[in-house]
Formats: sequence, structure tokens, C-alpha cells
Amino acid sequence: MKKTITSDNRMVIELKDVELSSDLNTIYNDVSDIDNVTVLPLAKNGIKIVLKGNNVANTKVSFGQNFSPVSAIQSTTQSIELSAPMSS
Repeated sequence: MKKTITSDNRMVIELKDVELSSDLNTIYNDVSDIDNVTVLPLAKNGIKIVLKGNNVANTKVSFGQNFSPVSAIQSTTQSIELSAPMSS
């Protein structure tokens, strides 16, 4: 995993050895200033996640089943959870 904070308003996360699902759920908990989340496939089983919004550099991100937080700064009050597709 590679996380890059390009500004206070843009965070890029690259994950290797994962496949992009055709259906992705995002949950925004206590986050009012996130403008958008973009998920892009990368070559050789990787994805790039771009988060844009006010003060996104202080946002905690959790992933699917592992719920491993990725945070730019340890003490945060905002969070975004990207989870696996829900089956019906």
C-alpha cells in the first residue's frame, strides 16, 4: 500500500495485488466535507483510490473485511469506510 497526501484536499492510496470489483460500496461516517471518492484500476492487479474534499489529509480510511485504518494523522474525528460489495 502506498498513500500520498498531495494537498490538504487530496489523498491518493494505491493498493497492489487486489482486483477492482464491479460493485463497490462506500460508507461516509461523520464526514461532511468529502467531495468525491474515485477508484481506478491499475496494471497488474492494483487499484488507485483518490479522495478529494476539505481537509481530507486528516481523514481516517478503513478497508473492507480487514478494517485496517489508513490515516495521515493519528488523531482524527472523520472516517470513510470502503467495503466489499453487498450480496442480495
